[in-house]
Amino acid sequence: MRFRPDNELATALVSLGAVAAGAFAIMAVKTSRRETSYLDGRARAKVPKRKRKRTKAAAGGIGRVGKGWVATPLGLVLAGYLARRGSGSAAIAIASASVLSYALSVSFDHVLPHRAPPPGRKSPTTPSFPSGHTMHLTTLASTAVYVATREGAVDWRLAAAPGLLAGPLAGVDRLFLDRHWLTDVAAGWLAGISLAAFSAAGYELSRDHRGARRR
Repeated sequence: MRFRPDNELATALVSLGAVAAGAFAIMAVKTSRRETSYLDGRARAKVPKRKRKRTKAAAGGIGRVGKGWVATPLGLVLAGYLARRGSGSAAIAIASASVLSYALSVSFDHVLPHRAPPPGRKSPTTPSFPSGHTMHLTTLASTAVYVATREGAVDWRLAAAPGLLAGPLAGVDRLFLDRHWLTDVAAGWLAGISLAAFSAAGYELSRDHRGARRR
C-alpha cells in the first residue's frame, strides 16, 4: 500500500473525525426528540426473541470486552507495550483514545438527555444513548489497527477486517441481547470512529517517521 504524505493523512483523518462527530450530534438531537423511536422499534422487532444459552454466553463475552473498565485498561496495557518498544507516538495515540473514550462515555451519561434502554436491559434508569460498549471497542480496535499498520507491525490487508468489524460486532451483541436500541449502537460506532480518527491524526502529526517502516 502506498501511503500519502503524513500531513495529508492527518487532514483526511481530521475531516473523517469531524464528519463522524457531526453525524453523532445530529443523531443525538433526533433521538432526544424521539424521532428515531419508530426505526428503533422496527429494528428491535426483527431481532430473534428465542436465544440459545451458548449463543447468549458468546454474546455476553463480547459485551464484557466492550465495557469501559475492560477496554480502557486493555488499551493502556497495549500502549505501555508499544512505549517499551520505542513507539512513543503510537503508545500516546492508543492511550489517549482509550482514556477519552471512557471519559466521554461517562460524560454522555450525565450530559445527554436520558433515554431508557430496551426492556431487555431491566434497568430503565440506566442511560442508553449511546452504546458505550460499541464506542469503546470501535475506538480501541480502529486506533490500534491503524497505528500498528503505520508502524509496520502488521499488514493492512490482514488488520483491516478486525479493525473495522470489532465495533459493529459489539453493536450486534448489544442488539441481540436487547441491551440497546439500534440508534444507540449507531451513535456509539460514530463516536468511536470520530475518536479513533482524531487520535490517528495526532499520531500522524507526532510520530517518528524515521523509525516507521513503510509498506
